This record gives sequence, structure tokens and C-alpha cells, in this order.
Amino acid sequence: MLSGWFNELVKERHEGFPLIVVQPGKEQPPEHLDAGVRFHRGFDVVGAVRGGYDHYAEALEDLQLDLLACLMPAPKGHFLRWLPRERGITGLTLGAPEPYPPGDGVAAAVIRIPVYLKTIIEA
Repeated sequence: MLSGWFNELVKERHEGFPLIVVQPGKEQPPEHLDAGVRFHRGFDVVGAVRGGYDHYAEALEDLQLDLLACLMPAPKGHFLRWLPRERGITGLTLGAPEPYPPGDGVAAAVIRIPVYLKTIIEA
């Protein structure tokens, strides 16, 4: 897993695929609470698999399922152990995955999964 901008890292990539990148993403509007604000910081988890135009769909679907299983939010009332709770992050929500076929000079198929970290800032 790498961090940065996918379009830059995929050009630099010399090793094999799959490639997984975490990059900044669009944020959701904040929620005003009684004693603070809940922010939804946005990130995109972008995964790529190499494949010809005829054979990428199954590999991309497998990668999507693996990523969703890793990112799956905990049941209500439970915290994900890997979230940095000391920074006020209380959970996450996932956006709809967006697949992209190979093209535009990229020989890889791509899946983008929006992730929103819930962060509470108290007054």
C-alpha cells in the first residue's frame, strides 16, 4: 500500500500489480453537534490490477471485495481497532465503489472506494 496521488504513482510503478494507493479525497459536509462538530475527512482507496481489455473484470472484482472486507465498518457501537481514536476519529463510512476499465494510457483497471473518517472536535 502506498500513499500519494494514484496517477503519479502508477507511472512510477516498476513492480507488479495489484497496486493500492490511499490519496486525499472529497470531504462530506460537517455535522454540528451540541458540544462540537463531526467532520467527515475524505480519502480514496484506489486499487489497480493489470489486465488486458478482455480479462480485467474478474481480477478487479476480487480486489474490490478484498478492499471492502478490509475497510468494512464495525457494527454500531463497536470501534475499529486500527483507527487512531486518540485523534478523535470515531469511525468510518464508505462511499460507493467506482470501477474504471483500462484506458487513457493506463494499462490497468482501477477501483476507487471513497472512505470518510468520522472525527469529532469538541468545543
